[in-house]
Formats: sequence, C-alpha cells, structure tokens
Amino acid sequence: MVQGVCGVSAAFISSVAYGPIGSIAFAIGSSVGWIAAAIYGWRTSVAHSLIAFDNYPKLMLMHMIRSFRLMGLERVKLDSPEEVARFRSRLVNEIMYKSMLVGAYETAAPLIDEIEARREAKVIAELAGEEE
Repeated sequence: MVQGVCGVSAAFISSVAYGPIGSIAFAIGSSVGWIAAAIYGWRTSVAHSLIAFDNYPKLMLMHMIRSFRLMGLERVKLDSPEEVARFRSRLVNEIMYKSMLVGAYETAAPLIDEIEARREAKVIAELAGEEE
C-alpha cells in the first residue's frame, strides 16, 4: 500500500515536470515506499513480540525452543525476575535473538489470543455478576 502511494505520487509529480520519464520516478518511489513499509513492519513485529514476552515469558521461550531446536535455547532458565530481565536484554540487543522471538511470536499468537479471550470472558462474567 505504502509503496504504491509513494510510487504513484512520485510518478505524477515527475510526469508533470518531465513528461513520460515519470515511470522511472514510479520505480524509485515505489522502492522507497517498499523499504519504508518493510522497516515499519519489522519494528511493529518486534514491538508485538516483546510485549508478548513481557506478558508470557515462558510461553514465548517454549515457542522459541520449538521453532529453533538447534540454537540451544533449552538451557535458558526463566525461574527468577533477574533471569527474565537478563534474557530480555539479549532479545532486545542481539538481532539473532530478536529474529527468533519474532518467529516464535508467529506460532504463539493463536495461544496468546486464546488466553486473552479467556481473561476477557472472566472479566465479562464478573461484571455480569455485579449487575445482578
């Protein structure tokens, strides 16, 4: 979407000024738009993944282990808040771990949605009980 808007905008502006050479501007503009969309998508995926890790660290680690069996993640322990914080700093600072976290989030997202739906149902039931 972004790349199309950038490409069409660049083509229109350059065609007004330069005539039919505007197609080159379309290629350049759409490439810039694609790069911008890819960067935005990556940052959004990382943000969602880190939020999921903050809320469900053991679930996310389990999915990282399952998705990346050869990386030795089964040795990571998250039994104390200090261990969770230490591992989170690796997730934030090292691109390899950050990439694995994003991949693990893709497999864990349906389970996280299910957990959140159960929480929501519990809150709704409590609110309905208060109204009676």
